[in-house]
Amino acid sequence: MDFIDIGWREGLLLAVVVVAVYLVVALLGLARLKRRREAVAVAPPPLVAGEPPDFLASSLSVRIDDDRLDVPGIGKAAGPAAGDGRESDFAGQLAWHELETEVGQLRIEMATLRRELDELRNARVQRRVTSHYAEAAALAERGFDARGVADECGISVAEAELVLAMNRDERIFDDEDDHDGTGYAAAEPAGR
Repeated sequence: MDFIDIGWREGLLLAVVVVAVYLVVALLGLARLKRRREAVAVAPPPLVAGEPPDFLASSLSVRIDDDRLDVPGIGKAAGPAAGDGRESDFAGQLAWHELETEVGQLRIEMATLRRELDELRNARVQRRVTSHYAEAAALAERGFDARGVADECGISVAEAELVLAMNRDERIFDDEDDHDGTGYAAAEPAGR
């Protein structure tokens, strides 16, 4: 078994290879970091809310008619002037049209999301009490056993036993005497 016999030369060679691989990985990481910093330095500064981009601000000489703006936060954006006698810039009209289109799309999306949220809220309220379990609770009140409740409601016997146990616990709680010594007994169960 000669492959197990590793000498100091092989160990030194292995250490040099490990250090070389480590240096290559570290240098690649530094190069990637340098490229990322250069990309951040070249990137344009972020827009401040209410200010038009530089390419629009430099090419637009159009007055904003505040009466036409009904969207908050766009009040400082450039838009075509209505009836001021100046010929408006095509780029300004295009930018204004794009803003109006985008605001319209956002309003449609918001209306859709509001409708979906209302539907989800209604579905959650309706899901809390299903007719099967309400009927099962009513049958349990009338004295049916688990098999009879399961047959009548179309639920499993285990579910029917759970409904019966919950109903039995409510009746025990309702009939409870003053066990804690406070003088107060449950006269009327909550929620009935």
